[in-house]
Amino acid sequence: MKLRYSEVFSSLQGEGLFVGVPSVFLRTFGCNFRCGAFGLERGTPKAKHNPEVLELITSDRLNDIDKFEDLPIIHTGCDTYASIYPEFKKYMKDGEVDDVVKHLLSVTPQGKWTMDNGQDIHLILTGGEPMLWQKFWPKLLEHPGMHDLKNITIETNGTQPLSPELAAALLSRPEVKLMWSCSPKLTVSGEAWKAAIKPEIVASYTQELPNSDIYLKFVVADRRS
Repeated sequence: MKLRYSEVFSSLQGEGLFVGVPSVFLRTFGCNFRCGAFGLERGTPKAKHNPEVLELITSDRLNDIDKFEDLPIIHTGCDTYASIYPEFKKYMKDGEVDDVVKHLLSVTPQGKWTMDNGQDIHLILTGGEPMLWQKFWPKLLEHPGMHDLKNITIETNGTQPLSPELAAALLSRPEVKLMWSCSPKLTVSGEAWKAAIKPEIVASYTQELPNSDIYLKFVVADRRS
């Protein structure tokens, strides 16, 4: 099985419990939401594409862009638009588990997850929606190049039930601390409340995995969010 992803990069974690911790981010491709209404006036009709994305894919601008890293920043809608819309598949990478692990380790300071001074590098699975790739994560965890990994954060919208296979893989690694960074999409996103708000699924993450913790984060536009 190959993983389709848009980028791997190293940075300091910018939010949650581990602010400032050295981390490697793996951004997967694909999401069950579009969140096209972020930054738009309330009441804007929901459409297949955010207006800025639509302008981009219907113009000639993409003809001059060869790399994901060169795609423009947009100011409304999902800020990771290129990782969710199928029109941007050509900018993605498709990697076997060996390829993905090699890419991840290439951006760690010493080619490993635990540094010689004891500092551990955190792995952040983000997207898109990384929980759409649950069949891939057990293979990643089993890889020899991940044996010294101590901390994982999964950034999710909280709508995808935890699969038995992923739960078993994480339970088999009790030394790994798992943090769920859960961002439920409020109606200001343009997504329907019934589809986006799944408290029973969010609660199940830590109920099924006692070696994990969770925090919630929200995009708030105004008091009605």
